Amino acid sequence: MKFLGEDSPLRIRTVLILGKARWLLGTVLFILGATATFLGVPNLGNQLRSQIPGIRCWFPVAMDDSKFNIVMTPFVTVDAKGHVSNQSDGSELARLLYSRLENSFGGLELNVPYDLRSPDDGCPVTGATADSRAAAAEQMAAKINANIIIYGAIQRGGESSATANAQLQPEFYVAYRGFTEAGDLVGPHELGSPLPVNLPVKAGDLEGMADHPVNARAQALSLIALGLASYVNDDYQQALDYFTTADQVPNWPANAGKETLYVLMGNTASRLAATTLDNSYVDEALDDFDKALEIDPNYARALAGEASAQYQLAIGDLQKRQGSKVNAGLLEQAEATFKLAAAAPSPDAAEIGLKTQFGLGQIYLVRYYLKVPGADWLAQARAQFKGLVDRYAAKGARDRDLIGHAYARLALIADQMDKDPHAAISLYQEGIPLVTPRWQAQYQLDLGDVYGQIKDVDNARKAYQAGQAQAELYNDKMLAKRAAESLARLP
Repeated sequence: MKFLGEDSPLRIRTVLILGKARWLLGTVLFILGATATFLGVPNLGNQLRSQIPGIRCWFPVAMDDSKFNIVMTPFVTVDAKGHVSNQSDGSELARLLYSRLENSFGGLELNVPYDLRSPDDGCPVTGATADSRAAAAEQMAAKINANIIIYGAIQRGGESSATANAQLQPEFYVAYRGFTEAGDLVGPHELGSPLPVNLPVKAGDLEGMADHPVNARAQALSLIALGLASYVNDDYQQALDYFTTADQVPNWPANAGKETLYVLMGNTASRLAATTLDNSYVDEALDDFDKALEIDPNYARALAGEASAQYQLAIGDLQKRQGSKVNAGLLEQAEATFKLAAAAPSPDAAEIGLKTQFGLGQIYLVRYYLKVPGADWLAQARAQFKGLVDRYAAKGARDRDLIGHAYARLALIADQMDKDPHAAISLYQEGIPLVTPRWQAQYQLDLGDVYGQIKDVDNARKAYQAGQAQAELYNDKMLAKRAAESLARLP
C-alpha cells in the first residue's frame, strides 16, 4: 500500500514517535539511576534495565569485562516464509538448555572467573538467516562484554505445530574479547544439525529423558563452553579434555553435525603442539580435522586448520626445526589446502582469508630458506605478510594476534634478508603490542638481538629485560633462559 511506503508521512511520523519514546525511556533511566545513586541505591538503574522487557533490549547492562562471560538468549522462531518472531516456545526451550549449562558450571572449580546470563535476563538474537543472526550476535557480544553468545532459531515448516514441522538449530558466537590466542575460533558456529522439537514446549518436556537429542546437545554445549573457558585461560590440555568428553556424549552421532566440535578439538591439539613442541599432537589435530572434513568437505575452518597442521608436520621435529628435515611434499599439500580454504565459503567473522594469507607466507618463506627453485619465494612471502598489515591499517582485523605475527615476519625479512636493522626495529615495535604475552616475550628478545647488532646496548638491555619479565611471568623456561644468556653477553 502506497501510504505505508518508506517515505510516507505516516511511516515517518511513526519512526519519529518511536525514536522519541526510546529517547524518553533513556532519559527516565538516567534520571532514575542518578536519583538512586543519591539515595544510596546505585544498582537501581541496572535493575530496571535488566528486568523490564524492552528496556533491557535497548539499554542492556554490560557484564564484568574481567570475567569470562557466557550468555544464552531466547531462541527466535522463523516460519516457512522467513518471518521472525519471539514466541514463548523459544524462551522455554532456552530455559531448559540453560538449566543444564548452569548445572555443569556450578559443580566445577574453574581457573578463570566466569559469569553466566540466563535467557530471562536478555533478549533474543534476531535474524531469519544464520548470517544475519551471527551479525546480531557479534553486535550484542561487543555491547555487553560477552565472550560466548548462545542462541539459535526454531524453524517451522508450516502452520502446524507438529514435531515434523519444527526444528531447533542451536548456534553460538565466539567473540574476540578474551580470545587473544584463539582467533581461529572467533565468529559464528552451528552446534550440529537441526534437532526436531515438540511444540508447544513445556517446562517438563525433557525431564527424565537423558537420551533425548536435545538433552544430549545441551550436555555437549555445556562441555564446549567449559572447553572454551579453559582455552581462553591457555589451559589447552584441559580444553581438549572437555572437547573430547563432548565428543563422547551419547545420542550425538558424528553424522548429526559434529564438524564444529572436531575443528575445536583440532585447533586445540595444534596449539598443544606449538606450545609443548610435541609432534604427536600434530597427528591428533590432523585426525580431528579429517573427521570434520568427512562431514563437510567444504568447511573452511577445518580446511584452514588442516593446512596449518600439515605445515607443522612438514617442518618435522618442532624442537629442532632442521631444514634438512622439512618435507617438501607436505609443504605443497599444505599450500593446496590453504588455497582450498580460501576458496571455500565462510562467514566474514572467521577471517579465513587472513589465515590462509599468513599460512601461504609461511610456506613461501620456508621455501626461500631451502633455496627451492622455480620462483622468487622471498618476494611472494613478503607480499603475503605485507598484504596482511596493509589490510589491517586500512580496515582493521579481529585477529590482531595474526597481524602481529605478520609484522614480526616482515621484521625478520628486513633484518636477515634486507640487512636493514632499523626497519626491523620499527616492524617489531608495531607487532609486539598485537601478539599474546608468550610471543611478546619472544619478539622482545628478537628485538634485543637487532639492537645488539647496531651496538645500541641500552635499548638491547631494555628489550631483553622486557622479554625476560614476560617469560618469567608465564613460566616459559626456554625463553627465560635465552633472555638471561642474552643479558649476560651485553657489555
